[in-house]
Amino acid sequence: TGETGYVVINSIAAAVGGRGGEQTFASRGGRAGIAGEALFEFTVRAVRGLQKCKGEGKEFEIFAVGGVASPERAVQLLQSGASVVESATAALHDPSLALRIKKALLEGGLASS
Repeated sequence: TGETGYVVINSIAAAVGGRGGEQTFASRGGRAGIAGEALFEFTVRAVRGLQKCKGEGKEFEIFAVGGVASPERAVQLLQSGASVVESATAALHDPSLALRIKKALLEGGLASS
């Protein structure tokens, strides 16, 4: 079908409520996009699931984004089968994150300069 890659997970829709249990985002049926660190375990599972498909002879790239808030998490996703790791929310809070990830990858022999 021409796919060359999949982006997993970026964000997921989830029910969101206020502290008192009241519904928020009523115009969206009470659901909103959840992003950031809360997604990391979902991202790992999605990468591993897609990696299993690659093991069945399918060829595509896996772009992992969701909860990548540390070099250790980036490495874990790459070791789980991701071709590329992206960070969005965490990079807004930590502008040095990309440099720290690159350093960890270079030190671990997972990237070249």
